[in-house]
Amino acid sequence: MQIECLARCSLRTLKTKVWKPSVVIIKGHRELLVFRNSSDWAQYRTASIHRGGDIVQAMKAMTPLIKLHIMLSAVHVTDEVKAKEYKTFGPLHHFTLSETSAEGKEKVVAKFASRGARECLDLRGAINAAVRSGGASRSDGGDAVGRYNS
Repeated sequence: MQIECLARCSLRTLKTKVWKPSVVIIKGHRELLVFRNSSDWAQYRTASIHRGGDIVQAMKAMTPLIKLHIMLSAVHVTDEVKAKEYKTFGPLHHFTLSETSAEGKEKVVAKFASRGARECLDLRGAINAAVRSGGASRSDGGDAVGRYNS
């Protein structure tokens, strides 16, 4: 699944509450990837890492393209899609993706928004389906989370 939307997925954008245009990909059954734009996603798709090239060099080239990379599991949860009026963007529909630590503390991982509700509802549905297919229980901490922030 590929959806163009607005996102806050770095510590800076979450703290400053700045929405950034993004392309969100649900790859396979559980992998969530966020890119700055369609061009970065296209470059990632055609990278040598997917064709068996030098893995170290390929990863160095790919890391700057990825804003966020998460293997979704049962430790992840989304809230309901809500509507809000923003001064700089006008009305937006948005939802939050959080993860629960082994200690039971919930932490915001990313926020996603769009002008139309359909994009947010579709993305949230795909994330929730990936979380359900993750298989890990909340009590075992789930999978490791990889973050690539710019």
